[in-house]
Amino acid sequence: MAEISTIVTGIETRVAAVLGSSYSEMAYIANPNDNSFRGSSNKYGVQAGDITQSEDKGVTRSFTVTQNFHIKLTTDYASSNTGDSVKLAAEVTLLEKHLEIYKDLVNTRCGASSTVIQTLDLSVDEPEYLEDNNVILATGTVSVVYRKAL
Repeated sequence: MAEISTIVTGIETRVAAVLGSSYSEMAYIANPNDNSFRGSSNKYGVQAGDITQSEDKGVTRSFTVTQNFHIKLTTDYASSNTGDSVKLAAEVTLLEKHLEIYKDLVNTRCGASSTVIQTLDLSVDEPEYLEDNNVILATGTVSVVYRKAL
C-alpha cells in the first residue's frame, strides 16, 4: 500500500519539523533498546500500526481505512538518589512534545494532505524507562483516516 508509506514519511517529516535539530531519527524503531544513545538520547521513530476498514456504499468504489501510527520519543534523565523529580520532569517534557506533534499532525493532515482525510485520537502510553541508558521512552499513537480505491 503506497498510502501507508506516504503517511509514515509525512509523519516523520512533520515530527522532525516540530522537534527540530535537537532530535534525530531512531535506527531501531521496533526495539528502541537496540539504539545507541551515546552523544544524543533525543530520538524519534514512526511505526505503522493496526488497520481497521469499512467499505463505503455508493458510487465511490473506495473504502475508508482507519490506521494507528505509533510515534516513539526518547530523552535522557540524570539518575538521582534524592528523588525522582528529574525523571518526572523528563516525562512531562515528552508528553508536551507529543501534544505539539499531535497538533501539527491534525493541522497538516500528517504532512500527506492528498492522502489523509483526518487525524484522530492521540493516546500516549505510560513512559517506559530504558534503565541501562538512563533514557525514557514515550510512545504516542494517533489514528489516521484515509481512503483507498477498490
